[in-house]
Amino acid sequence: MNIRFICLLAVAGIGLGLARNVPACDCVPVEPKTAFETAAAVFVGTVQSVVRVPDDYVSRVSLTVDQAWKTTAAKPATITLTTSISGASCGYTFKEGERHLVYAYGKNDALSTSTCTRSMPLAKADAEIKIPNQIVDGTYTPPPPPPAPAPEPVLRSEVKTDTGLTVALKRLGQSVVAIDTASGKTAWQVQLETPAQYLRVEGQQVIVTPQNWAIDLATGKIISK
Repeated sequence: MNIRFICLLAVAGIGLGLARNVPACDCVPVEPKTAFETAAAVFVGTVQSVVRVPDDYVSRVSLTVDQAWKTTAAKPATITLTTSISGASCGYTFKEGERHLVYAYGKNDALSTSTCTRSMPLAKADAEIKIPNQIVDGTYTPPPPPPAPAPEPVLRSEVKTDTGLTVALKRLGQSVVAIDTASGKTAWQVQLETPAQYLRVEGQQVIVTPQNWAIDLATGKIISK
């Protein structure tokens, strides 16, 4: 299921009419339950008419309500809303006879929707339509957040480790040297085939980049290259 958005322009009130100098469509991510709770109406409807509003940049759309989870009236037979005629202004395309899952925002007779809401053609809403059902039933579980990106490795030419060794690149990066931090004596040294730029310590391994050589921290033995 594609992630959908609530359009900033819709929240600001597309139903009241758009100014002629309209910025490009600007959307912000929103969690499905929040989208449902902030919507004035969430329903499945069949488009009956699409009429351009004179001297304005919106179309007025009338839909027969086939199924409703949330509306501004008790049991409306139809719902009328507006949407921008411009895709750059988040305008949503309706055509007569089509069925849509609609998230509408606004109040009473000033509802609007946009391409940034979770509105979509019903033919593409097999997964999406389950969400309002689950929210109403109390069985909805938000999806887990995406895993946090792995932290960028700290790029260094010398690292002090908790094993008492200081690992460093020497001779313009041509060799890796492990020195006993307390005594200053060399514990081991590895000659590289090409000069390295950075190294880091991961557990008991020294990783040399950009070659990505792995060297055993305790013995200086090359694990992989």
